[in-house]
Amino acid sequence: MKKEEKVTAVAELTEKFGRARLAILTECVGLPVNQVTELRKQLRGAKAEYRVVKNTLAIRAAEGTALAGIKAHLKGPTGVVIGYDDPVLPTKVLRDFIGAEKREEKIRMMVGVLEGKVVQPAELAAVAVAPGGSAVRLAGSAGVSVSAPTVSAGAAAATSVSPAVSVDANAVPIGLTAVSVGSPAESASAAAASTGRPPGMDGGSERPCT
Repeated sequence: MKKEEKVTAVAELTEKFGRARLAILTECVGLPVNQVTELRKQLRGAKAEYRVVKNTLAIRAAEGTALAGIKAHLKGPTGVVIGYDDPVLPTKVLRDFIGAEKREEKIRMMVGVLEGKVVQPAELAAVAVAPGGSAVRLAGSAGVSVSAPTVSAGAAAATSVSPAVSVDANAVPIGLTAVSVGSPAESASAAAASTGRPPGMDGGSERPCT
């Protein structure tokens, strides 16, 4: 990549990082192009996008933005989910996508940044299953609060609002017991994201996602 192209790429990423409420770093190796395209399509519907980034450029772009916390984690084949609005929807899209068709062997969540705070996979799992109309408060060092849309008095009378979901990031097991994850595939995805590198993610001859 030429110097001018690098400058342009950094400027573009800086603009996106500056607007982001959420970023999720993923390690992505060997995921077919058509599946990456499908993930991008799903994320667009959640006002988010998926970018495969060059780590050195992303580190420069994150400097001085709310996503500066991701710099230490930008290693290896990296893709970034960037969310510009409600952080729950893109997190759920990514979780469901990974859980489908055993994709946890090709793509996994590494770490996230939510409202400027670094969050771990277990905390991202809590965001993904947040009930509609509630507030999610992440425990531990992150201390992130995601506010829900205001519910009018009339609507509140007609529809009950679920209480906040709370996750202790220091609990054993890793706080996932505090969250109900629907299907076995979803549970396997959350567990793989938080317990380490699943089989098939060691790179080898597989190509990084594009």
